[in-house]
Amino acid sequence: RRVEATKAAEESSSHFGGASPVGMAGSPAKSPANAAEAKKEVAIQKKREEHSTSAGHELLGKHSLMVALIQQELNLIRSDIETVKQRVQVGHESIGILREEMHRNSEAVSIKAGFLAMALTDCTEAERGRIHTMLKEKEKSIMGSASGLLFYTTVIEQPQHMGESVNLPATHFALELDRTEGQVLGMKLSTTMGMCLVIEAFQDGLARDYNMKCLPPQEPLRVKDRIVQVNEVRGFAALLQRELELKKKHCCIVERRHDRN
Repeated sequence: RRVEATKAAEESSSHFGGASPVGMAGSPAKSPANAAEAKKEVAIQKKREEHSTSAGHELLGKHSLMVALIQQELNLIRSDIETVKQRVQVGHESIGILREEMHRNSEAVSIKAGFLAMALTDCTEAERGRIHTMLKEKEKSIMGSASGLLFYTTVIEQPQHMGESVNLPATHFALELDRTEGQVLGMKLSTTMGMCLVIEAFQDGLARDYNMKCLPPQEPLRVKDRIVQVNEVRGFAALLQRELELKKKHCCIVERRHDRN
């Protein structure tokens, strides 16, 4: 019996106290190789996330740049549209001015024809005086505008002697003025000549800067010089002045009249 009890105790001790691959909780133990593989997987996943984040930031930067370029193009298109609108408005105004000038010119011709007819026809002094007064009043109303006065004095009036010339010798030169940022012209301009802008005085601005920097063969601007063309616009002082008001680069043609002496 003692021998059997001893054997049973040994078998029991061998069964419960021996080494086993299963832990007390019943889970398999982790080997060092498995832990290294797990760390390697975590590192790879982390690198993937970092690469994905970097690529996202780069793509976002490219999109932001594209948006900025598109916005810049839209601003240029809006500026071009505004310029076209202004030119269309100037065109409409020029048509109105041309119609008005045609009406004034026809009236001026009619007045001169009336004076001529009055001189050639036989009429009483009273009728002559009445017609003369009426024509003079009409003449005065036409000469009230600068453009009407210009046409009346340069087209209707003729030299007293056929061989005499009414035009003084003149030279022309180009003038570039950059008003893209709204710079001040620096010139006091008169529209009384009707067909051009006459320089009456200089002030601080582009014109004075031009005179200070210009060197031969460039011509400095002078008082009484006439701006006869701005870019592609010419013919009427009002249109020239409106064109100069645009914020852009202007190419002007300046005319300088010389005394006979």
